[in-house]
Amino acid sequence: MRIYQEIGGRKGEANAFWTLGDLAFRTGNLEEAQHKYEAALRIYQEIDVKIGEANTLRALGDLAMWTFNLEEAKQRYKKALGIYRNADARDGEARIFIRLAQWAALTDDLDQAEINLSNASAIYKEIKDLEGQADAHLVKALTFLKHRDMTKARHQLDLCSYLQDRICAHSEAAQWLILYTVHFRLHDFREGAAMCLKYAWRFASKTRNQHLLDHIK
Repeated sequence: MRIYQEIGGRKGEANAFWTLGDLAFRTGNLEEAQHKYEAALRIYQEIDVKIGEANTLRALGDLAMWTFNLEEAKQRYKKALGIYRNADARDGEARIFIRLAQWAALTDDLDQAEINLSNASAIYKEIKDLEGQADAHLVKALTFLKHRDMTKARHQLDLCSYLQDRICAHSEAAQWLILYTVHFRLHDFREGAAMCLKYAWRFASKTRNQHLLDHIK
């Protein structure tokens, strides 16, 4: 970080702030993550790096979801979506549709969740992004849990796990499943919470993220 600042490497400095924010987020230090992401966002905006700006807005949206600030999350996601579209960044656009689908499901707008999932799936068929497809299965599981369809939800979680095994990426899904667990407990859907917690543990056990395992315990 200091080297980037000394040599005037503004993009490198922003990238470093973003990475530090991501590390803080993954280890549960949400206040530090907010600070680092916002520092990165200011620099990306100052130097007009649009993809960096959109990626950081998406990260801030995720952070807002984790603190149940749902309106802020939606605003961050919508702004990021506009930037991705203008930049023709199809992968980023699809990821925002997944996040908006998740947002809609958690706020019980299941019709809108299905529309956003359909938009994301259409893009993923084009770009063949396995990580994105795994994310889509995770959110589909959430929508089935909202419908109290445990069998279809379990099938989607198994598909998510299969794709994650291929790309060795389980941490993010485990984190979202912890959030789903909290959500369903707050809504007194114990069976749904138990399923989410079970898969969160399964996914987290395949990572080296001790924080996740401790959080689930």
